[in-house]
Amino acid sequence: MPRQASGRVPPLGTNVALPEQRGVLFRTALGVARMIDIRTLEAFYWVAQLGGFGRAATKLNTTQPAISARIATLEAEYGIRLLVRERGLRPALTPLGAALFDQARRMLALQADVVSTLSEQHGMRGLIRIGVAETIVHILLPELLRRLHVEHPGVTPNVQTDVSANLREALRGGEIDLAFMLGPSGEITAQERPICSLELAWAASPRLEVGGAALTRASIGSTPILIYAHNTQPYAELVAALADPHLPVARIFPNSSLATIVSLAQHGIGIAAIPAVVIRSEIESGTLRLLPSTIQLPKLNFIACWLSSGEGLPGAIAALARDILGHNES
Repeated sequence: MPRQASGRVPPLGTNVALPEQRGVLFRTALGVARMIDIRTLEAFYWVAQLGGFGRAATKLNTTQPAISARIATLEAEYGIRLLVRERGLRPALTPLGAALFDQARRMLALQADVVSTLSEQHGMRGLIRIGVAETIVHILLPELLRRLHVEHPGVTPNVQTDVSANLREALRGGEIDLAFMLGPSGEITAQERPICSLELAWAASPRLEVGGAALTRASIGSTPILIYAHNTQPYAELVAALADPHLPVARIFPNSSLATIVSLAQHGIGIAAIPAVVIRSEIESGTLRLLPSTIQLPKLNFIACWLSSGEGLPGAIAALARDILGHNES
């Protein structure tokens, strides 16, 4: 969320009124009404949204001096101050900057919708950087890329796979444009769309002996539990679900790689807590089996999230993902 400056910030020049509600219309220091160039507005929005001139430059595929020059020219021309720059801190919005930020968000959303409307006949175009949580990469990415190629051949996806916590930071830092990750995003100004909900299940190798007809907290005993990395939502919720003051602390082996968790479970190292939908082939081949249990495991709620205003290309791809993953919900 953009940082706002505390206290009263004096303008650089003549006092000006807030932007008119119908558009981004300012009066210069000489009193002449003039529209702001959309590229300048875009530069200001992303500096405030991402918290830095360098991040905004990366997002807009330009240089930091170019971004700084656009905003400095805007402030000088209208005799105003939109951002407070302090060494070591992210730029802070002045009261006028906060008002303009909200208008910029709506203007850019409108621009994205206009581009979307004009692109419908020939399909959308452009590069989009997509981050996908490892849990859903195998049930989403192949079909998503196939449909993108068929329905939007002008779109070039650049994909990276990571845990949701890292994807959230990459999105916040402007390193990716769209993230498919565990929700919520934690970004007040972000666009979010639910795409699927997956239930965790207990799975183990047939060779691993687990006592009882159904897995209980007591029957787990000292058997290792294989789960996502410690900085993830599934890990935190599993620890809470297994907490029992009358039993020894459960042995939990966190791992940042889903493929490694599956492999360790197949080798009988422990019991894995993972969505059943991602180990269908292992269950069918008999290398893993699902274990009935009295322990209630949480659902994993995945979202599509992007910082751009409006729907545009991220919104269109999010809708494709929702359609694809809707058939895999459990």
